[in-house]
Amino acid sequence: MKKKIILASNNAGKIKEYQNAFKTLNVEILSLKDIGLNIDVEETAIDFKGNALLKAKTIYNKVKIPVLADDSGIVVKALPNYLGVKSKRFSTSGKDLDNNYLLLEMLKDKSDRSAQFVCVICLYMSDDDIRFFEGITTGKILEEFKGDAGFGYDPLFLVDGSNKTYGEMTLDEKQIFSHRGKAIEKMVKYGRFD
Repeated sequence: MKKKIILASNNAGKIKEYQNAFKTLNVEILSLKDIGLNIDVEETAIDFKGNALLKAKTIYNKVKIPVLADDSGIVVKALPNYLGVKSKRFSTSGKDLDNNYLLLEMLKDKSDRSAQFVCVICLYMSDDDIRFFEGITTGKILEEFKGDAGFGYDPLFLVDGSNKTYGEMTLDEKQIFSHRGKAIEKMVKYGRFD
């Protein structure tokens, strides 16, 4: 029987990435929708780790089975006081397209377009067994969209060491290069999934 782990997310793209990452393990990743839980935990912490913990603990307290939650975002060197934990809420609407257009507008006159995506996963097995895993991917923000896969800032983020944006990568390619993929790899190496 597969071990069930709840993913504390309503983001369809994120759910797909986790399910793809765990497809060869004896684990079933269930979304909040899969278990009939309609909750959106407000991210009020000042850093990625705090938000991941907040989401994982909130869901764990409701379901009492292992939960994993992540918080991630993009950090743009030329815009140090923006984005980060506020990446999803960057524009007024918080919609992906609006966020992307605002980012392009704010970088219009900037020569340094370097950026990094950060992901911190909280694996909440019980109140006494909580682990964190971090992944970082460096790259730069392009001046125009490339690719239509993924979500969020994916079509603007050109990955260092690749000639592709996240938006041009297949799910398996993104798993190798992405900040979330790197954090997931550390979590899988840690184990606890057999």
